Amino acid sequence: MSRPLKHNSKQLRWIALGGALSYYTDVVALLRNLVRPPSSGDTLEDGEGWTWSRMSAVASVGLGSLTILLFLYLLLLPKLSGRRLEYSQWRNSEQLRIVIPILTVTIFSGWTFLVFALYASSLGFLLSFLGASGLYILSFGLLGLIPIARL
Repeated sequence: MSRPLKHNSKQLRWIALGGALSYYTDVVALLRNLVRPPSSGDTLEDGEGWTWSRMSAVASVGLGSLTILLFLYLLLLPKLSGRRLEYSQWRNSEQLRIVIPILTVTIFSGWTFLVFALYASSLGFLLSFLGASGLYILSFGLLGLIPIARL
C-alpha cells in the first residue's frame, strides 16, 4: 500500500470513529441549539438566556474555530515562509514556539468548555465526554486529510 493511501485510510478511520461518536451523541444539534440565540418573539423563562451552558458552548465554538485556524496556519506555514520547518524542533523556530503553545491551550480549553456545555445541557458526563471527543476526533481526522506542502 502506498504511503499516501495508507495515511488516508488511517485518517478515514479517525473520521469514521469521530463521526459515529458525534452522530450517536447528536453533539452538533445540541451545540447548535445552545449557541443559537432565542428569536425576538420568544419569551425567556427563568434560567434561559445567557446560561453557563450557553456561555461555555459559545466559548467552545470560538476556541474550536481558533484551533482549526491555527492548524491551517501550521499546514500552510512552510508554503508561506518558503522553507521547510522541523515541527519536532518547534522550540527552536520563531513562529512555532508561539503557535504551538497557543494551539495546545485552545485544544484543551475548547474541549473542556464543550464537555461542560454538553453536560450542563442534557447529556450526562459520559455522553458529554464521548460527544466532545468525537467532534474533536472528527475535526482532526478531516484536517489530517489536507496534504502538507513539501519543500
